[in-house]
Amino acid sequence: SQGISLREHLLTQLHEEVQDPVKRLIGAHLVDMTDEAGYIKEDLKPLAETLGIELQDIEEVLQQLQGFDPPGICARNLKECLMIQL
Repeated sequence: SQGISLREHLLTQLHEEVQDPVKRLIGAHLVDMTDEAGYIKEDLKPLAETLGIELQDIEEVLQQLQGFDPPGICARNLKECLMIQL
């Protein structure tokens, strides 16, 4: 067996940690934006526009995701990844 994918691992944590359905929706979109290396390299503004919400709402959920396992997940660059890990 191959085990669980990074996406599945993050979605499991999302559903365990986040109860608000709107934040879960935002979180699921952010998980889908996470690449195989664990980074989110896309601009978040189009997501805010698509969902019709403030960028700040996305940033708040992103901050929650960045507290998930593995350490440094959902960082937008190497510097942010290292800062999260510290």
